[in-house]
Amino acid sequence: MSVISFENEYLFTGDLDAENFGVATFSAGLNDEKQKSALLFNVSGVTKTDTEVPVTCVFDGSNYLMDIDTGYDGKVFAIINADRKSVQFTFDKTTENVGGVQVAVQTPSAISNDSQSPTMRRLHNLGYI
Repeated sequence: MSVISFENEYLFTGDLDAENFGVATFSAGLNDEKQKSALLFNVSGVTKTDTEVPVTCVFDGSNYLMDIDTGYDGKVFAIINADRKSVQFTFDKTTENVGGVQVAVQTPSAISNDSQSPTMRRLHNLGYI
């Protein structure tokens, strides 16, 4: 995994695409601690299709749910938890049948500290980390 600095982050508390990036996160099945995790992504070079697919990625023992616009196909995303551990995945819009629902199941890479969120940069600039 390579170090990537991401421009955007949505917490898994149910951010429903307030900035119109074509990305939404959901808190279903996550406890309070896991809802502090964030989905990290960049929008540069993305041409939105206005077709979002349900996406799932397992990280840190939890199943994270989100909707991602198919225009992000091939772009790197990351999920980062409250301990600043992260997992990256390259978004694949291909869906498969999971329990009668078409879902794009993502294959994550190893857990590391290689993803930088906007919040981490702010905390670093303030001298907290």
